[in-house]
Amino acid sequence: AEAELARREAERTALSELLASPESEGGQPVWDRVEVDSGYEAAVGAALGDDLQASTSEEAPVHWRELEAAQDGASLPDGVQSLADVVRAPSALKARLAQIGVVVPAGDGPRLQGLLRCGQRLVSKDGALWRWDGYTVAANAPTAAIRRLKARNRLTRLVDECVEAERRKQSAEKAADEASEARKSAEADWEKARAAADEAGDTLRTARDARASAETELATSRSRLAGLAETLARLERENSDATSAAATAREALDAIPPTSASDAEFEQLRTALAGLRESYEDRARRHDRIARDAADRSARLAELAREGESWKSRGGSARQRLAELAKRRTEAETERTELDAQPAALGERRQKLLGAIETQEGERRVVADALAAAEEQATATSKALKAAENAVAEAREAAARHEGIVAQASQAEEHAATQISERLGVSPEEAHTIAELPPQGEMLPDPEAVDIKLQRLIRERENIGAVNLRAEQEATELEEQIETMQNERSDLEAAIARLRQGISSLNREGRERMLAAFATIDEHFRRLFTQLFGGGKAHLELVDSDDPLE
Repeated sequence: AEAELARREAERTALSELLASPESEGGQPVWDRVEVDSGYEAAVGAALGDDLQASTSEEAPVHWRELEAAQDGASLPDGVQSLADVVRAPSALKARLAQIGVVVPAGDGPRLQGLLRCGQRLVSKDGALWRWDGYTVAANAPTAAIRRLKARNRLTRLVDECVEAERRKQSAEKAADEASEARKSAEADWEKARAAADEAGDTLRTARDARASAETELATSRSRLAGLAETLARLERENSDATSAAATAREALDAIPPTSASDAEFEQLRTALAGLRESYEDRARRHDRIARDAADRSARLAELAREGESWKSRGGSARQRLAELAKRRTEAETERTELDAQPAALGERRQKLLGAIETQEGERRVVADALAAAEEQATATSKALKAAENAVAEAREAAARHEGIVAQASQAEEHAATQISERLGVSPEEAHTIAELPPQGEMLPDPEAVDIKLQRLIRERENIGAVNLRAEQEATELEEQIETMQNERSDLEAAIARLRQGISSLNREGRERMLAAFATIDEHFRRLFTQLFGGGKAHLELVDSDDPLE
């Protein structure tokens, strides 16, 4: 999410810098004030083209002027939507946009071109153009206006995308924090569960030992209970026999007549009866004690049985808990395996980014070489242009001198004609007759006189100077050459500007990718350092250069 946000922020910054139009004496270009619906950038660029570079400021040498009483032109063909419906532009462009229609589908353009009135034109969403005078432009012809309009719409979308990317980044950071806390909690729970499992294992072993001891004690108690039961039965039989003997003795005693001779015997019997009664009472007490012990041992056996069931239930719960802990441990190890694989994936991505940076650097060097060659050519052209300008200046000076000489000659001619008219009162043609010069083909005048006249005429001609009758034509040719060189110079300057813009774009994109990759690597390095060393902080930083590409 951070990489996506950084990429969109970098793209937005680059487009903002690219679209930034510094204020100049010509004012702000119109294309910075035009808003186009998405998908119509190519149509607007094809329809208006370089006219979008003009300003609405009347101080600019090239500008759009808003006409207060502009007349509405002819209507567009039926079924054709006006471009003004999808464009928000200054009111100075209203008349122009009203005479431009959008053709959907584009195949209707050639058919509708013949229905256009003077000044009207049709465009398609893919940039095709059909003008009223037959001028046609194919679709998808890239122009600076189309690229700029698309860039402006892309910049508008990027603002919303950056906000959404920031929201996703914050959500991802929150989710990452929660996941980190959950992981820490899970690790703590896992440690607690492992300790609980160990404790449960110890408890289970203790319970098993206690159960074995209880079973041994139960067997011993059962054996003792069986012995006590046998003793109780024997004592009950003895008690019954004693009771029967006592009853028999009492009956026999009652049957004996009371005589003095039997008193001694009676005393003996009484003594025997007392002994039997004591024996009976003793055996009764032993019987009661054994019965109580048997009841206690039966209760103890029942309690041991209940404890055994309880220990069985606790052992089942402990085994289930151990199974759950083993499952959670497997899941934790699987997650750790996945996390261990991430550094390798990040390293592979880092290598791809480094390769892309090297590729961009190679392209930058190629473009830089092309720019150097173009600048050398521009320098040579500038020198040739300066030489041509100097030649034109000299030719213009020569033409000016020649024009001056011609003007002086004309004045001299007029002065001579005036003198002839003043002195002779005739025209120069009549003066030829007055001079009695022979007609062509006859004997020439005296050579000395002719020579004197020739020398005089030569001096006059030398005073006038040589006249170059082709000076104006040569000046025109030099001006045409200068205009051609100026056009070539403009083309070269435009090409240099495009090359510089391309280099700047490549450098900017290279810097952005380099910084984004470096930020990603730095982030992983910070986290990896903290994980490796169990705390602490570390980071990467570019030093010794303001340009990341260096």
